[in-house]
This record gives sequence, structure tokens and C-alpha cells, in this order.
Amino acid sequence: MRKNNQTICFRKAWAFPNAFMDSSREIRAMTMASFPCPPLPMIGADVFGDTQTVNSHDLLAFLINTAARRDVLSENEQRVLQQQRLIDAYQMSITNSSDLWSDMTRFTRDYMMTYSPAMHNVRFLPFDASTPPVKAQVCSWLAAQHILHDKQARAGQFKDLSHDALYRTCARVNCQEMPG
Repeated sequence: MRKNNQTICFRKAWAFPNAFMDSSREIRAMTMASFPCPPLPMIGADVFGDTQTVNSHDLLAFLINTAARRDVLSENEQRVLQQQRLIDAYQMSITNSSDLWSDMTRFTRDYMMTYSPAMHNVRFLPFDASTPPVKAQVCSWLAAQHILHDKQARAGQFKDLSHDALYRTCARVNCQEMPG
């Protein structure tokens, strides 16, 4: 479906208020906090077809929820192996990346494809298209990464970074080059 020449990637979860209100939401939150790539801006649509900028973690959380409901052991085992190979390759690629944004979007798309081959058509916006809510989510993710790596951080400490500096800081987290 197209609207305003933008690909509509998915129906926003908030359009389905009970979609994420279950006993597994804490596990999804931990999974998203440990996901090695920050939230990336993309186009989403609500049930009425209205589009807005959302982040890739919204879609990923929906895919995780869907896989958890299916709960097919052989699919889960195969997906986990594929995901680990993707994570290893991604962490190597961003170490000396000349096109960090392409590496991040390719990794996120490939990771989503482990849940559904239909994700090959996911489209990301340019990194500087992050809206204030998406940028705030990136800052929160970055603060969570610092906490996971035993560093003190607040999401607010990253809010004044440019988009480029913010995503480069995200990449350093994944390379274990944590800023003091």
C-alpha cells in the first residue's frame, strides 16, 4: 500500500491497544533493550491508513510477539541461529564502517526477515528524518546500552547530539568502545 509516495511498512501497534498487554511484555522490553541496533525511523500506518514516522523497534516488538504466540520450537531454533550470525556480522561491519546508516538498516531488515520473509520490503527513512519521539527512543535505547555495559547514563544526556553523532555513538556501543 502506498500513500504520499511513501511505503507503509506496518500497522502501528497502538492501533490495537491490547496487542502488547500480556505477561511477556517485560521479556520483549529486555529483548529490545539488548537489541544491537538502535530504533531506526520508518513509516508506519494506523488502522485508518494515516501514516507517521515510527521506529523499527515497534515493528520488531510486534514480530517477536507474533513468533512467541506461534511458539514452534524448530522455527525458534533456526531463527536464533540466523540472528546470531547476523549479529556477529553486523558487529564486525560497523567497526570500520564507511556507511553506518546502510549497515544499520540492512542489519535491522535482515534481522526482521528471520521472523517473516515479507520484511524484505521494509523501508527506512534517512537517519536525519528522526522525529523528536524517535530520537527520544534512540536516546533511551542508548542509555539502556550504557547500563547493560556497566556505565552510568541518562537518556537526556544524549538529546543534544546531532543525528549523525547519536547514531555513531550507538555504533560505538556495539563495538564495545563505550564513551566514559
